[in-house]
Amino acid sequence: MKKFKCYIDESGDEGYAPGSSAWFILGALIVEATNDLAVSHAIDRIKNRLKVPPCRPLHWRKLPHSKKKVVIGELAAEPIIISTVAICKRRLDRASTICDWQSLYFYTTRFLLERVSWCVHDAGGRVDLTFSNRARLDYNALEEYLDWVQLSPGCQIRPVVDQISVRQSQQRKLLQAADAVPGSLFNALVADYYGNYETSYFLGFQQCLYRRKGRLSSYGLKLFPNGLDDRLWYRETYPWLSTIKYFR
Repeated sequence: MKKFKCYIDESGDEGYAPGSSAWFILGALIVEATNDLAVSHAIDRIKNRLKVPPCRPLHWRKLPHSKKKVVIGELAAEPIIISTVAICKRRLDRASTICDWQSLYFYTTRFLLERVSWCVHDAGGRVDLTFSNRARLDYNALEEYLDWVQLSPGCQIRPVVDQISVRQSQQRKLLQAADAVPGSLFNALVADYYGNYETSYFLGFQQCLYRRKGRLSSYGLKLFPNGLDDRLWYRETYPWLSTIKYFR
């Protein structure tokens, strides 16, 4: 049976305070356990190229454009699978159950773990999950929530998860790699000060995105909410989605 490792990080604000980001994103970097060490060496190469001390963790949001391109180029050449879930908070019905920052994080995690579990289950494998530590998040409560979800009728999370752990990014090199996954998508979905979207980072990952039976939407990239009006808005606001055949 194949064994996988999955590293999970986030980008954007999970809260609803004025001035918070419009999007909250979780990203997963999935790698076969037999490739875990070899892929982690990509972080060593990146740090060497960028003149970053080995003891200092990489932080996507702190890197300038040229260095982010190096990160994408190195990681996209590795045998990794990427899945992302992006929730547009401004299009949510706040009367729903996603009414506070912790509920939003939990709900997004549920969506992401569905996709990770499908990927691993289809490969006939098992997976260990490692979350990048979020200081104010109660991970015991998150595990209790996931246990409850998996006992609920209609649960879409396949029973393939062996262990769940939480680590600081400096403790796991591939958490530093995983940081680039939601970070690159954030840059493609959230305009900069001048109203421009930087799509090249996420598009650089397109060959790594999880596809199921040829479909990308709702697998390597899930946008939520996904009503008809939402999909029309995504198509109009983000024409780059059509270049990766998101709309099918």
